[in-house]
Amino acid sequence: MSLSIHDDANKRRLLVLGDISAKNDQEELIKAINNATGLAVEVVFYDAQFLSNKLIKTLATYSTGENPVSIKTYHSSLSQYLYKLGVASKYVPGKSEHYSTRRFKALALAGSAESLSVILQIIESVPLSNYSIFIVQHVSEKQPNRLDELLKMRTDYSVLMPHDMMEIKPSTIYIAPPGHHLRVHNQHIYLTRDRKVRFARPSIQVLFESLAYEYGPEIMVALLSGYGDDGISALKILRNKGATVLIESPSECKAKALPQTAINSAHYDHILSIKGLQSFFASAVIDDNFPHLATIKLFLSAVQEKYGYDFTGYQSGTLQRRIRILLKTTDVGSYFTLQRQVLTNTDSFEQLFHSFSINISTFFRAPAQLNYLRQNVLPFLESFPHIKVWVAGCSSGEEAYSLAIMFKELNILDKTIIYATDINPKILYEAKNGIYSCQEMSSYEENYRLSGGNKQFSDYITDYGNIFEISPELRQKVLFFRHSLVNDGVFNEFQLIICRNVMIYFSNELQEHVVELFSRSIHRDGFLTLGNKESIKHDARCQYFKIENKQQRVYKCLN
Repeated sequence: MSLSIHDDANKRRLLVLGDISAKNDQEELIKAINNATGLAVEVVFYDAQFLSNKLIKTLATYSTGENPVSIKTYHSSLSQYLYKLGVASKYVPGKSEHYSTRRFKALALAGSAESLSVILQIIESVPLSNYSIFIVQHVSEKQPNRLDELLKMRTDYSVLMPHDMMEIKPSTIYIAPPGHHLRVHNQHIYLTRDRKVRFARPSIQVLFESLAYEYGPEIMVALLSGYGDDGISALKILRNKGATVLIESPSECKAKALPQTAINSAHYDHILSIKGLQSFFASAVIDDNFPHLATIKLFLSAVQEKYGYDFTGYQSGTLQRRIRILLKTTDVGSYFTLQRQVLTNTDSFEQLFHSFSINISTFFRAPAQLNYLRQNVLPFLESFPHIKVWVAGCSSGEEAYSLAIMFKELNILDKTIIYATDINPKILYEAKNGIYSCQEMSSYEENYRLSGGNKQFSDYITDYGNIFEISPELRQKVLFFRHSLVNDGVFNEFQLIICRNVMIYFSNELQEHVVELFSRSIHRDGFLTLGNKESIKHDARCQYFKIENKQQRVYKCLN
């Protein structure tokens, strides 16, 4: 962290650059706030996404009164966290790369050695549309080109090896014939047997240059694997005309020379994996239409490959709703632009990630179910010398801390460890802080009472103005860490697993996977608790659990 202090007669400005996770950095900032006697204080966080427990409490303490500390943030995550806590701050959006909404008329693929399989995969992914698609691949003139026959088995587009002076039609794929250069002009195909260009005929250079002048910004091209440098000089022309230029990532190519030379030229828009290229081409032809589920899953497969988060197993309705919400809230203008930004910009991916990692939680949620656990399950767990509980999909931690309070009241907290997991590292940071807004306090207190609490919810917290902190005794018994129900496996054996309203967003196949994971993570006398809209159906999944209480969604492990 770099802290810059600027004082004048009436005001102290504290400019905070970089991460502020180190304890010494936090203490330095807190000291600078505390020592600003008689001065108005403004704190500006340029890079910080999170603030520590102690720093949050300091800011909350000074956030009220006649001359409260003013806070300015440049990161949306921190702004959202402060807003959730009721700590006033001003968010200043940073400058992000903006892509205008593109409407293409044509697409093109070109490659040399080892490009055949990539061409087939991309074309197979493109929904039928009115677009024209052009393909040039280096092949020997002495060998027949079977690309048209292969593509006809994989697409609903018309696939042609064109003849000279053929008029360009929509919904058609044109493949440059062996031994001929292919040019496009005035919506016609021109074939010539001019001399080879960069030792190639057909030439990528010839096609790309003609497409640049024919379509300008309404063409998107992809240069795939191969050797040599055919087509490289045309990339500059394409870019100057406003075309979108994609390069296959050399890291996944056997023949790396051609894409690497293209990258070295610097005349391109994006370097993409095969999955990324599939997503770009599939989404480019959609225009104003909402994408089919298959196109969304192509996009999410590319997201998984690039960022490591797998949303492809979510229910189809969930996927489509999340995408619709993103299209509205981000105001990107088109699905193509949305997927383009997510696959090429980390900030845009974070927006998608937060949209899919739905975080809804509260203290003593589903109090009737918790009361059932208090009366019927937790006394049974008391017989174990050590108790391990897993709260899967813990969100911001309220449910995990609620359980800790219940265990405390039953005098079994000392021998209990609660493992609380979520896929979202940002929400886990909030949970570890153990700080919440007082705005819903009356609801928390009522839920606590209905869950069978025999004291007061306020006995377990400390107030700091508009926020409160969970007591240290409870916090030290809850361990928060990242875990994906989709990708990660067993990490312990538990007597109680609670997973509320997470699986409702998953497909049937993914639900079966998660239930099987729970079955391998639970003690043979353990219990599983689900949300009020979830259940274990009477099918193959019943081999792991039996119903303990149907109404309260409590299941017991089958021995």
